[in-house]
Amino acid sequence: DDGVRAGAANALWAIGPPEALEPLAKALKEDPNPAVKSAAAGGLGAIGGPKATEILVEALKSEDAAQREAALNGIPFLGFLGVDGNPMVAALVAVMGDAKLRPRVCMVLGMLGRGARVAEPNLIEALDDPDDGTRTMASSAFANWGWASADGTAALVKALFDTSESVRGYAAQTLALIADPSTVPALLRC
Repeated sequence: DDGVRAGAANALWAIGPPEALEPLAKALKEDPNPAVKSAAAGGLGAIGGPKATEILVEALKSEDAAQREAALNGIPFLGFLGVDGNPMVAALVAVMGDAKLRPRVCMVLGMLGRGARVAEPNLIEALDDPDDGTRTMASSAFANWGWASADGTAALVKALFDTSESVRGYAAQTLALIADPSTVPALLRC
């Protein structure tokens, strides 16, 4: 039953035993229920390590949209565990072409911290996305990082005047963290 499988996956997530790696990978790939896939991905992230990273990166590349979406639940845990973010970041950037997943991908990139800053050009591009949610999550990612390059800072200054209040708020918050004196004139116009 779906509820029991999701509950078992959540329990394995909480306990994080290494022997759960293969069953969780199988559930992520094969279970028809999105809630089970999501719990399995979270469990893989909680267990961590190179094999879990490989499984989640492969899930991001899957043709199965539910598998790609579920993988986004496990990836932040890998970042919190200090796992090398490069394979994950490359896979996340590749998934940004999926408009449905783009806001969550931006959020996950922010959760991975500065280790994901190779994706900064993609977040800068996302700040111009027609979707408010994507722009909000991109500006939030910069706020989580507390860092931006000169190009990122320029994009955040532009975001201060976005139509979305949440985008403007995160942009201002990030600029406060960056503390670049060149942003003062734009901040004074807010």
